[in-house]
Amino acid sequence: MARGRPPLLTSVGTLGADMRSIDRSKALAWRLGRQLLDPVGSVSVEGVVRRLGAVAAQSETASELAIGLRRQEPRHGDLARALADGRVIKTFAFRGATHFMTPEDGGVYLALRAASRMWELPSWQTYYDLKPADWPAFREAVRDDLAAGPLTRDELEAALRARPRYRGLELTYTLLKALAWQGDLAFGPSRDGHATF
Repeated sequence: MARGRPPLLTSVGTLGADMRSIDRSKALAWRLGRQLLDPVGSVSVEGVVRRLGAVAAQSETASELAIGLRRQEPRHGDLARALADGRVIKTFAFRGATHFMTPEDGGVYLALRAASRMWELPSWQTYYDLKPADWPAFREAVRDDLAAGPLTRDELEAALRARPRYRGLELTYTLLKALAWQGDLAFGPSRDGHATF
C-alpha cells in the first residue's frame, strides 16, 4: 500500500481528492449544500428532517423556521401537519433533549439509546422501585393507558397510580425518556400548553 496523504471523501462520494485542493469556499459550499441551505431544497418536511438526521424540538417555532429555511415553498404549520400525519415524530433522543426525526430514523436512534439499559442501574431500581424484571409489565401498563389517546404527564401518572403496583410511582421526565427510547411513547399534540404523550 502506498504511503502518503489519505484520500478525502468528496461530496459525490468518491475517493481521490487531495486535501490541498479543498479551500475554504469549497468546504463552505459543500457544507451549505449538505445542509440544504444553498441551494435551498425542494424536499418535504420529513425529507429535511431525514437529511439533517434530527431537528432540535425545544421550540416548535424555531424548529419550523429551521426546516422552512431549507425548503423552497414553506408554509406555516407544515411541521405540525407532518407531525400529525406521522411523517415525523417528536421524542426524547440525543442528550435526553427532544428532537423531531423520521419514524424510520427514530427507530434506529432510539434502539441505540435504549441499548444502554439505564433502567437497570441500581440507582434507577431503588428510586423507581422497578427491577429489570418489572419493566415488561410496566411498559405494557403505559401502552395500555395511552391506547385511548394522548395523555399529559400528570394524566398518565394518575392512570398508572390507579394500579396498586404503581400507586407511589413518580412519573418523572427521566422515566418518560426511558419509555421513549424503548418505543413505548412519543410526544403527541400539545393540549392547553401541556405536552402530551
